[in-house]
Amino acid sequence: MSSGFRVVAVVVLMGGSTILIQAQTTKPKFEVTSVKPRSLVDGPQTGSRTGRLEMPNDTAWSVIQFAYDLDTDAQVIGPLPDWAYTEAWAISAKSPEPIPNDQLRLMTQSLLEDRFGMVARWEERPLPHLEIVRAREDGRLGPNIQALELREQCTDPEVRARMPPGGAGAQGGCGPVATGLMRMISELTGQIVVDKTGLKVVAYRIFSLPGGLTSMNQRIQPAAKPRADVDAVRQAVNDQLGLKLQASRAPVRVLVVASISRPTPN
Repeated sequence: MSSGFRVVAVVVLMGGSTILIQAQTTKPKFEVTSVKPRSLVDGPQTGSRTGRLEMPNDTAWSVIQFAYDLDTDAQVIGPLPDWAYTEAWAISAKSPEPIPNDQLRLMTQSLLEDRFGMVARWEERPLPHLEIVRAREDGRLGPNIQALELREQCTDPEVRARMPPGGAGAQGGCGPVATGLMRMISELTGQIVVDKTGLKVVAYRIFSLPGGLTSMNQRIQPAAKPRADVDAVRQAVNDQLGLKLQASRAPVRVLVVASISRPTPN
């Protein structure tokens, strides 16, 4: 089985012109899948290893987040039913061959379609969101962030030594801006965040963020999830990272979920 898309196209020649009539894509699928209901308890969540997906105690919402690589529920147009946030499932799936992580996400999308009856599509819609940009005209960053070129630099002892020590209430990490810093700000504020800093990889730490960081997989509906004060987050990001959060409204990529249903356990 191929781990990529299969594209089928029908082409008709008319009067010397080539017309594309239809194109279909087939996502890769797991060879074996198991989906069973679980009691709603805290515990281990999404994990993966070569060719396997293990989600022993996850909601449909957290499966969707992993499959589509989402930062926040604000990226989903639905709305999703209540049970998608509050009911847990044990999911185990196996690929017929070793696969990279991006293919694992595609296979998880297929699992959602086959087992949860999920129908979804990507769209660009004009929506309010936050843009993160450099705050200073000279581009200098704040004291609690380092710009890096490669993710592998995150393990460099010198990079770690230059970071301020952590403590109670500190939030931070090291990695690509899109999957680290932006995701943290999205979770804190509940808003879509678009990166316009030009940074690739950063090591960062922010102190005294109000409300703390809520888990992306927290089993409560988005409206009930505690959020930090946006103005306080803006101030901390500006003072400590030398970055600025500014309100914007423009087309952003969102996942439109037309339908989803509880799976039949096996």
